[in-house]
Amino acid sequence: MMTDSRNKKSWPSLFADRRGFFSALRSAFEGVEMSVGEGALRGLYARFLREAAQITANPRLSTVADRYDALAARWSTFAEACLPDETFGEVKTLLRERFATLMRGGNAWQTTDSLTADIRAMTTQYNLDFPLPETAVTEMFTALQEHLNRLYQGEVAAHAELKAAI
Repeated sequence: MMTDSRNKKSWPSLFADRRGFFSALRSAFEGVEMSVGEGALRGLYARFLREAAQITANPRLSTVADRYDALAARWSTFAEACLPDETFGEVKTLLRERFATLMRGGNAWQTTDSLTADIRAMTTQYNLDFPLPETAVTEMFTALQEHLNRLYQGEVAAHAELKAAI
């Protein structure tokens, strides 16, 4: 769906005018790196598997944990590819700063107004006028599709390895 230009629901069709494209990329970045936890929680799952390996005396679970650590890195690489630093580094810095502030808890959220305003302004700007040329967008669609294909293959392999280990 990232590259199939003939499908009405593909990204090239949905974002032909680039309106809202930045929000989709930002959502993917935040979802993988912030909302569910860095690396789409695969690193956390790897730590769980290592602990389970010790408790159950099943060393195969440690091997599976290694696969999930690799998946965490792949997910983070995908998230970074959604918002390349060269173009979107400033907004990523703001997103990370706001997230870190919110994670402090308590009343910390009250200090994020200016960050949120800056993020909203950039989001509006990039949704209305996406800052990459057409060739770069096409390359981005292709690169993201390749990332997702590798992620899918890695997730399927990790699942099979986990199933065999238990």
